[in-house]
Amino acid sequence: MKKSGLFSLLLVVIIAFTACKKKEEEEEVIEEPISNVGSKLTELPDGDQTFKGNLSNGEKLSDLSWAWNSSMACFVEPGKSWFEGNHVFYQIDIPKQTTIDIFLNATNSSDDIAIYAYSKGAGDKTIPPNISSCVSCEAAPSNSYAITGEKHLYLNATTNPYSIIIGVAGATGLTSGEYTISIDVES
Repeated sequence: MKKSGLFSLLLVVIIAFTACKKKEEEEEVIEEPISNVGSKLTELPDGDQTFKGNLSNGEKLSDLSWAWNSSMACFVEPGKSWFEGNHVFYQIDIPKQTTIDIFLNATNSSDDIAIYAYSKGAGDKTIPPNISSCVSCEAAPSNSYAITGEKHLYLNATTNPYSIIIGVAGATGLTSGEYTISIDVES
């Protein structure tokens, strides 16, 4: 290949990369997800997204013991004070051989807002406290990244597609507080 052809190819690759990065930086933040399943669960569209929410759209759970049940293992009983405020639920489907990263940022850094997520079989929309088992569960009651205050969860689907239920919870007494969730899905 001639030098000019190689240079042209390199230039095209650089332009394409720059356009992709610019698109990522301009990602739209949706004020509220749009599809409600009943009054307690919001169904999210597939794929990457960023949206805002508020704990005032949720409610306190009457029982948290599901979380430390050995077939759930979301968080331990001594940490329950991080989850005794209002809970808001979201659901997203992921195909097999996919990972999902979920990031939560509280608008007000003094709000103690926790996040947890668990995977269930495809199409399952069971939410706490009416849940007894899951494939896997992760929780971030305190800041995953102390400097930014961001909380991060990671789940994956290997051989089967999964339904991912995301729970956002306030600490004891916290029934209102704005937050932003960003979801990155990668196959």
